[in-house]
Amino acid sequence: MFLNHLQNKQSLTSTTVKTELIYPPEGGILAQEKTNPLEQVRLTSKGIGISTDGWKSIRAVITARGVVAEQVIGQLGNFVSMLIGNGEDIVQINTKGIAAGASSFNNAPFRLNMKGDWSFFG
Repeated sequence: MFLNHLQNKQSLTSTTVKTELIYPPEGGILAQEKTNPLEQVRLTSKGIGISTDGWKSIRAVITARGVVAEQVIGQLGNFVSMLIGNGEDIVQINTKGIAAGASSFNNAPFRLNMKGDWSFFG
């Protein structure tokens, strides 16, 4: 009797879990929110995608090449440098400080070093 009860309980648990996970014919695993089926997370060998509108758009993606998201909230890590822009139209934050307007910190028209000393040539 007890074993039958456990088997029935396992069967119900498996059924409940499977209602959230879908295995699409094109591959991967699709996790669908029970209360709002448009909210979905899809895992494939290429990465993870998140949608809140049933894949009309993708809100965030994580792949081997990086992370793409509308928003990233929280502390991201302990970085050595960050570059925004490209070429000479760039703002950089690194172990020297913050600089803007040149790809080389020492040639940038605006510089703020780690001691708080700043210079502006413009």
